[in-house]
Amino acid sequence: MNGTMNNEGIAGTERFASPGKGRGLRAVNHFAVGDLVFACPAYSYVLTVNERGAHCEYCFTRYGPGPLSEHGVSGL
Repeated sequence: MNGTMNNEGIAGTERFASPGKGRGLRAVNHFAVGDLVFACPAYSYVLTVNERGAHCEYCFTRYGPGPLSEHGVSGL
């Protein structure tokens, strides 16, 4: 095997194994500036210590001056 792997669904790219580093993705065709090549939605997220209590933990909206956020969580 030459270090490349089967890559379903992402035309113009190839996955490869990099010894000591893991897997990688590289372009094998030209992509224009701004082309979306790969997207992976986050499966987890957290607020930083400084953001906790000031932002909604569901949508990250900063709490306003009102008593409740849109999700029913007490604001500041």
